[in-house]
Amino acid sequence: MLSPQTRVAHWYGSVRTRPYVAEISPDYIRAHRTTQLFSALADRLLPALAPQD
Repeated sequence: MLSPQTRVAHWYGSVRTRPYVAEISPDYIRAHRTTQLFSALADRLLPALAPQD
């Protein structure tokens, strides 16, 4: 999806996705990382953001 040289990825959340933003958490990202592009990208950062249970 992204090369190892990628340093920045800009994700645009439209007003249509606003209801989903409140649901996004580390658990949500882990649950959706295989089926949702945003979660797949964000999952790479989770170890730095929150410890896994």
